[in-house]
Amino acid sequence: MNVINHNNIDESTEVLSEEIAGKLQLAIQRKQIAKLLVSGGRSPIPLFEKLSKKDIPWKNVVIGLVDERYVDVNNEKSNERLIRETLLQNNAKEASFLGLINDLDSKEKNHQLSQNLYRTFSKGIDVCLLGMGADGHTASLFPNDPNSQKDLQIMNQDFLLYTLADVPPYERISCTKYLINHSKNIYLMIGGKEKLQVLERAELEGLPISHFFHTARTNLVVHYNKI
Repeated sequence: MNVINHNNIDESTEVLSEEIAGKLQLAIQRKQIAKLLVSGGRSPIPLFEKLSKKDIPWKNVVIGLVDERYVDVNNEKSNERLIRETLLQNNAKEASFLGLINDLDSKEKNHQLSQNLYRTFSKGIDVCLLGMGADGHTASLFPNDPNSQKDLQIMNQDFLLYTLADVPPYERISCTKYLINHSKNIYLMIGGKEKLQVLERAELEGLPISHFFHTARTNLVVHYNKI
């Protein structure tokens, strides 16, 4: 794990947006396509807005979600809605997007449909942007959720799984550790002393984020802003 310190969120947003855009551009040059997985939440919104304006061939970029709430895509809690309103704007309107909610009537059918869509990411993810909660969860892999813990310990070869959060909306669908580990570049963007303290004790306590400190393909790069 490599931690890069920034004075504030504006600085971290500028540096990380350049880094991600550069990785996507390089992937497109090498293989005509780039694949990007992103997390939801309020913290990365400035990053998404800045990234959306980058001058890269967005029509060659496929964007997916690290995780999602099992709600309608128009719900205010939907990560897909957030990404469409912030990242899939400006130049990035040309990017392709693969969501995780494809059938709200049947979780089994939704899992099957989404699993088939996300098979493309099992062939390689160029950039994966993770988030982290105050409990050390990342994606929708939670410390006290049995499905999450099973996935982190056993790492089955499914691409997606359903989990339960401690706060509503409780039902979530998440990329598995197995799929996230197909990422060539994994970034975590956090801010504030509390999140840094969680990160520092994560490995000792076996928190979900610690399972991505060192993967088979790459080390986690943390962009930490003090305020």
